[in-house]
Parts: sequence; structure tokens; C-alpha cells
Amino acid sequence: MAQSRERLRIESNAIWNNEQIYTSVKLERLISQLSSTHISHDAGKFVCEGLYYQILKYLRQFHPQSHCLFVHVPVINEANFTEILGDFRLILEQMQAIDRLP
Repeated sequence: MAQSRERLRIESNAIWNNEQIYTSVKLERLISQLSSTHISHDAGKFVCEGLYYQILKYLRQFHPQSHCLFVHVPVINEANFTEILGDFRLILEQMQAIDRLP
């Protein structure tokens, strides 16, 4: 959860011990249909970045055809619920179809 944010943030990469790994997902294409989701290039220096890095590293080594995203979710309230839910559903649909996209 990203308490200080108001929108979904998809993380482009993770860094651990000066090694940076990027997601294989084409993020610009992914967010082009989303109304309130942004790309972030800083997953933070705590649990989130370490977890994302380890998952990306594992997938690169053992499942190179797999795709992974890390999405920071803001605090959900009445004002942002519909927008966040809509974008998150589209993200899931696009991830499901990712290997069929041009």
C-alpha cells in the first residue's frame, strides 16, 4: 500500500545491491488505456523493492517467458474506489492477454 499516493503506481524496476532488473511488461502500452495509473521508477527501499527484485530475478532465471508487475495501491476511499477498481481490472485483463498483444 502506498499511503501517500492517490493513484495506482506500476513499478518499472527493482534494485538490490546495485543490480537493477526491469519488468518485461511494456508499461507504456499497458497504461495507455488506464485513467489514473502511473509508471513509477522507484519501488522504495524497503520490503516492496526487495520482494519485487527477488520475484523478477527468480522469474528471469527459472521462468523467462513469465511476466510480473508490482502495483502500489493507494488507500482506497469512496472518492477513488471506482477509478482504482476500474484500472486494476484492466491491468488484470491486459496481463492475462499479454502474450497475445502485438
